[in-house]
Amino acid sequence: MKRVIIPLIALSFLVGEEGNNTAINLDKMMLEINNKQYDKAIEQLEVIKKKDAQIHFLLGKAYFNKHLAYTDYKFAFQHFQKAKTSEAYYYLGLMYENGLGVPQNIKEALRYYKISTTKEAKYRLAMIYLEGKYVLKDPQKGLELLKRAAKMGDPRAQYELGKLYLTDNDIVTKNLEEAAKWIYLSASNGNFKPAQELWNRYKLYNYQNSQ
Repeated sequence: MKRVIIPLIALSFLVGEEGNNTAINLDKMMLEINNKQYDKAIEQLEVIKKKDAQIHFLLGKAYFNKHLAYTDYKFAFQHFQKAKTSEAYYYLGLMYENGLGVPQNIKEALRYYKISTTKEAKYRLAMIYLEGKYVLKDPQKGLELLKRAAKMGDPRAQYELGKLYLTDNDIVTKNLEEAAKWIYLSASNGNFKPAQELWNRYKLYNYQNSQ
């Protein structure tokens, strides 16, 4: 209990400080609005709004990754809802998909994945459409999303896309140059072990110079 209370006390102190600073800034911004300095006021209001969203997102991520108890996921869910950022929407989709802190709800998971613009959300959507686990299988839609996520730099998407190009299948035609390109990028982005295994098994180093 003590281990949980201490960080929360420290956090409330920090939030209190942020709240005081925000109040002072709001007074200043009201004066700017009254003096018709609209652009200046808007710029500062946007900064405060973003900071507030970022605080909630970081709190949500901390609780999500801590997950020592079911309540940690509940707190994470609450903060992600308050953050209302694209990154938070991805985590909300993940939580609904897997029933973390909330009852599993695939419809809500898909909704949040679709409104998130992150590469992670596009990867999850791609795999859902490719596997047909929760929705009607749609290989072409899945491939399109997978390519978008891979181009945005998601190492899992790059790995899965590279795997597709290793053989002829009902989604893509075999293309070892493309496979080498995406498997190499996946390894470079931190997905080293599984990517290295495919790299060696299919001798993709023979096709790297063709990129």
